[in-house]
Amino acid sequence: MNAAVVAAALALSTANARPITLPEAYKAALQRSETIARDRESLAEINARIDEIWSAVKPRVSFFATEQVQDTPAGSSGLASSFSQRYRPQAGISAHQPLFSGFREFMAAKAASAQSEASRSDLRRSEQKLYADVAAAYLDLLSIQKEISTRLEIADLTGGRIKELRQRERVGRSRTSEVLAAESLLSQVESDVASARGRERVAQFNLRFITGLDGELLPAEVSVSSPAALADYLKRAGSRPDVEARRRDSDAARFNVDVYKRQNWPTIAADGNYYVKRPDGFQRDIKWDATLSLSLPIYFGGAISAQTEQARAKSRGADLDFARTQ
Repeated sequence: MNAAVVAAALALSTANARPITLPEAYKAALQRSETIARDRESLAEINARIDEIWSAVKPRVSFFATEQVQDTPAGSSGLASSFSQRYRPQAGISAHQPLFSGFREFMAAKAASAQSEASRSDLRRSEQKLYADVAAAYLDLLSIQKEISTRLEIADLTGGRIKELRQRERVGRSRTSEVLAAESLLSQVESDVASARGRERVAQFNLRFITGLDGELLPAEVSVSSPAALADYLKRAGSRPDVEARRRDSDAARFNVDVYKRQNWPTIAADGNYYVKRPDGFQRDIKWDATLSLSLPIYFGGAISAQTEQARAKSRGADLDFARTQ
């Protein structure tokens, strides 16, 4: 196998291949990954939940309209006739403003914010895992292609060596056994090339599958920086996204305990109505009313204490998950 044959073989193997870099492969994998897309939707869901929680402390305004039809007793007059009208239409605008609820909404918003940070960290960790998978598939294909190139060069050198030994054998300067040994080595190298090409097919499939790209791929060389000291990696491990995610989960669980505990606190709210339509009678000219209400839980059948204990158990579980991840 001479240099021309080696060059032809290499050209044939890369003629229709698509050059690609590791960042390009990772970008394609990000667009294809259902796991990354699902994590992004989870983050969007939690962020929307935060908006929902804050809406609980904001005023609520609604329009209402009713039409009551009732039986009318005979002989009703005066004040009684105002309540015994057969048709009692009513319409207006109603407003409700929570004033105090034990700051449960603020605790819930803090818990949701911590969950949002945890979800964002989980997303970063998923991206890191995907990058590791892409890099493994990319480098596997790159190393096999380099191996094939190296083995083809060895085959070329071995072929030249066989040619030289045969010439030396004719003039009695080499033994037949040396020629046979070189030919055996060439057969082994060619067998290794065939085996490497089979592994290249598998590596091509793996990289195409994870990136969603079609056709033969030709990875470019990757520059590798020198590794840092072990202490540096151990120090950075504590800020890994999966560790940070579990830390945020632990924070969120503790905030949720406060949310349930504060259900025993009083609730104060203000309500108001403005009427654009009232039934005939003494209520006809009453255009608005307002109510200030206070509610203090006394006994709910043990539901609040049970919910609080469930939240405490979840908090302890989140702390254990955080410790295990660390």
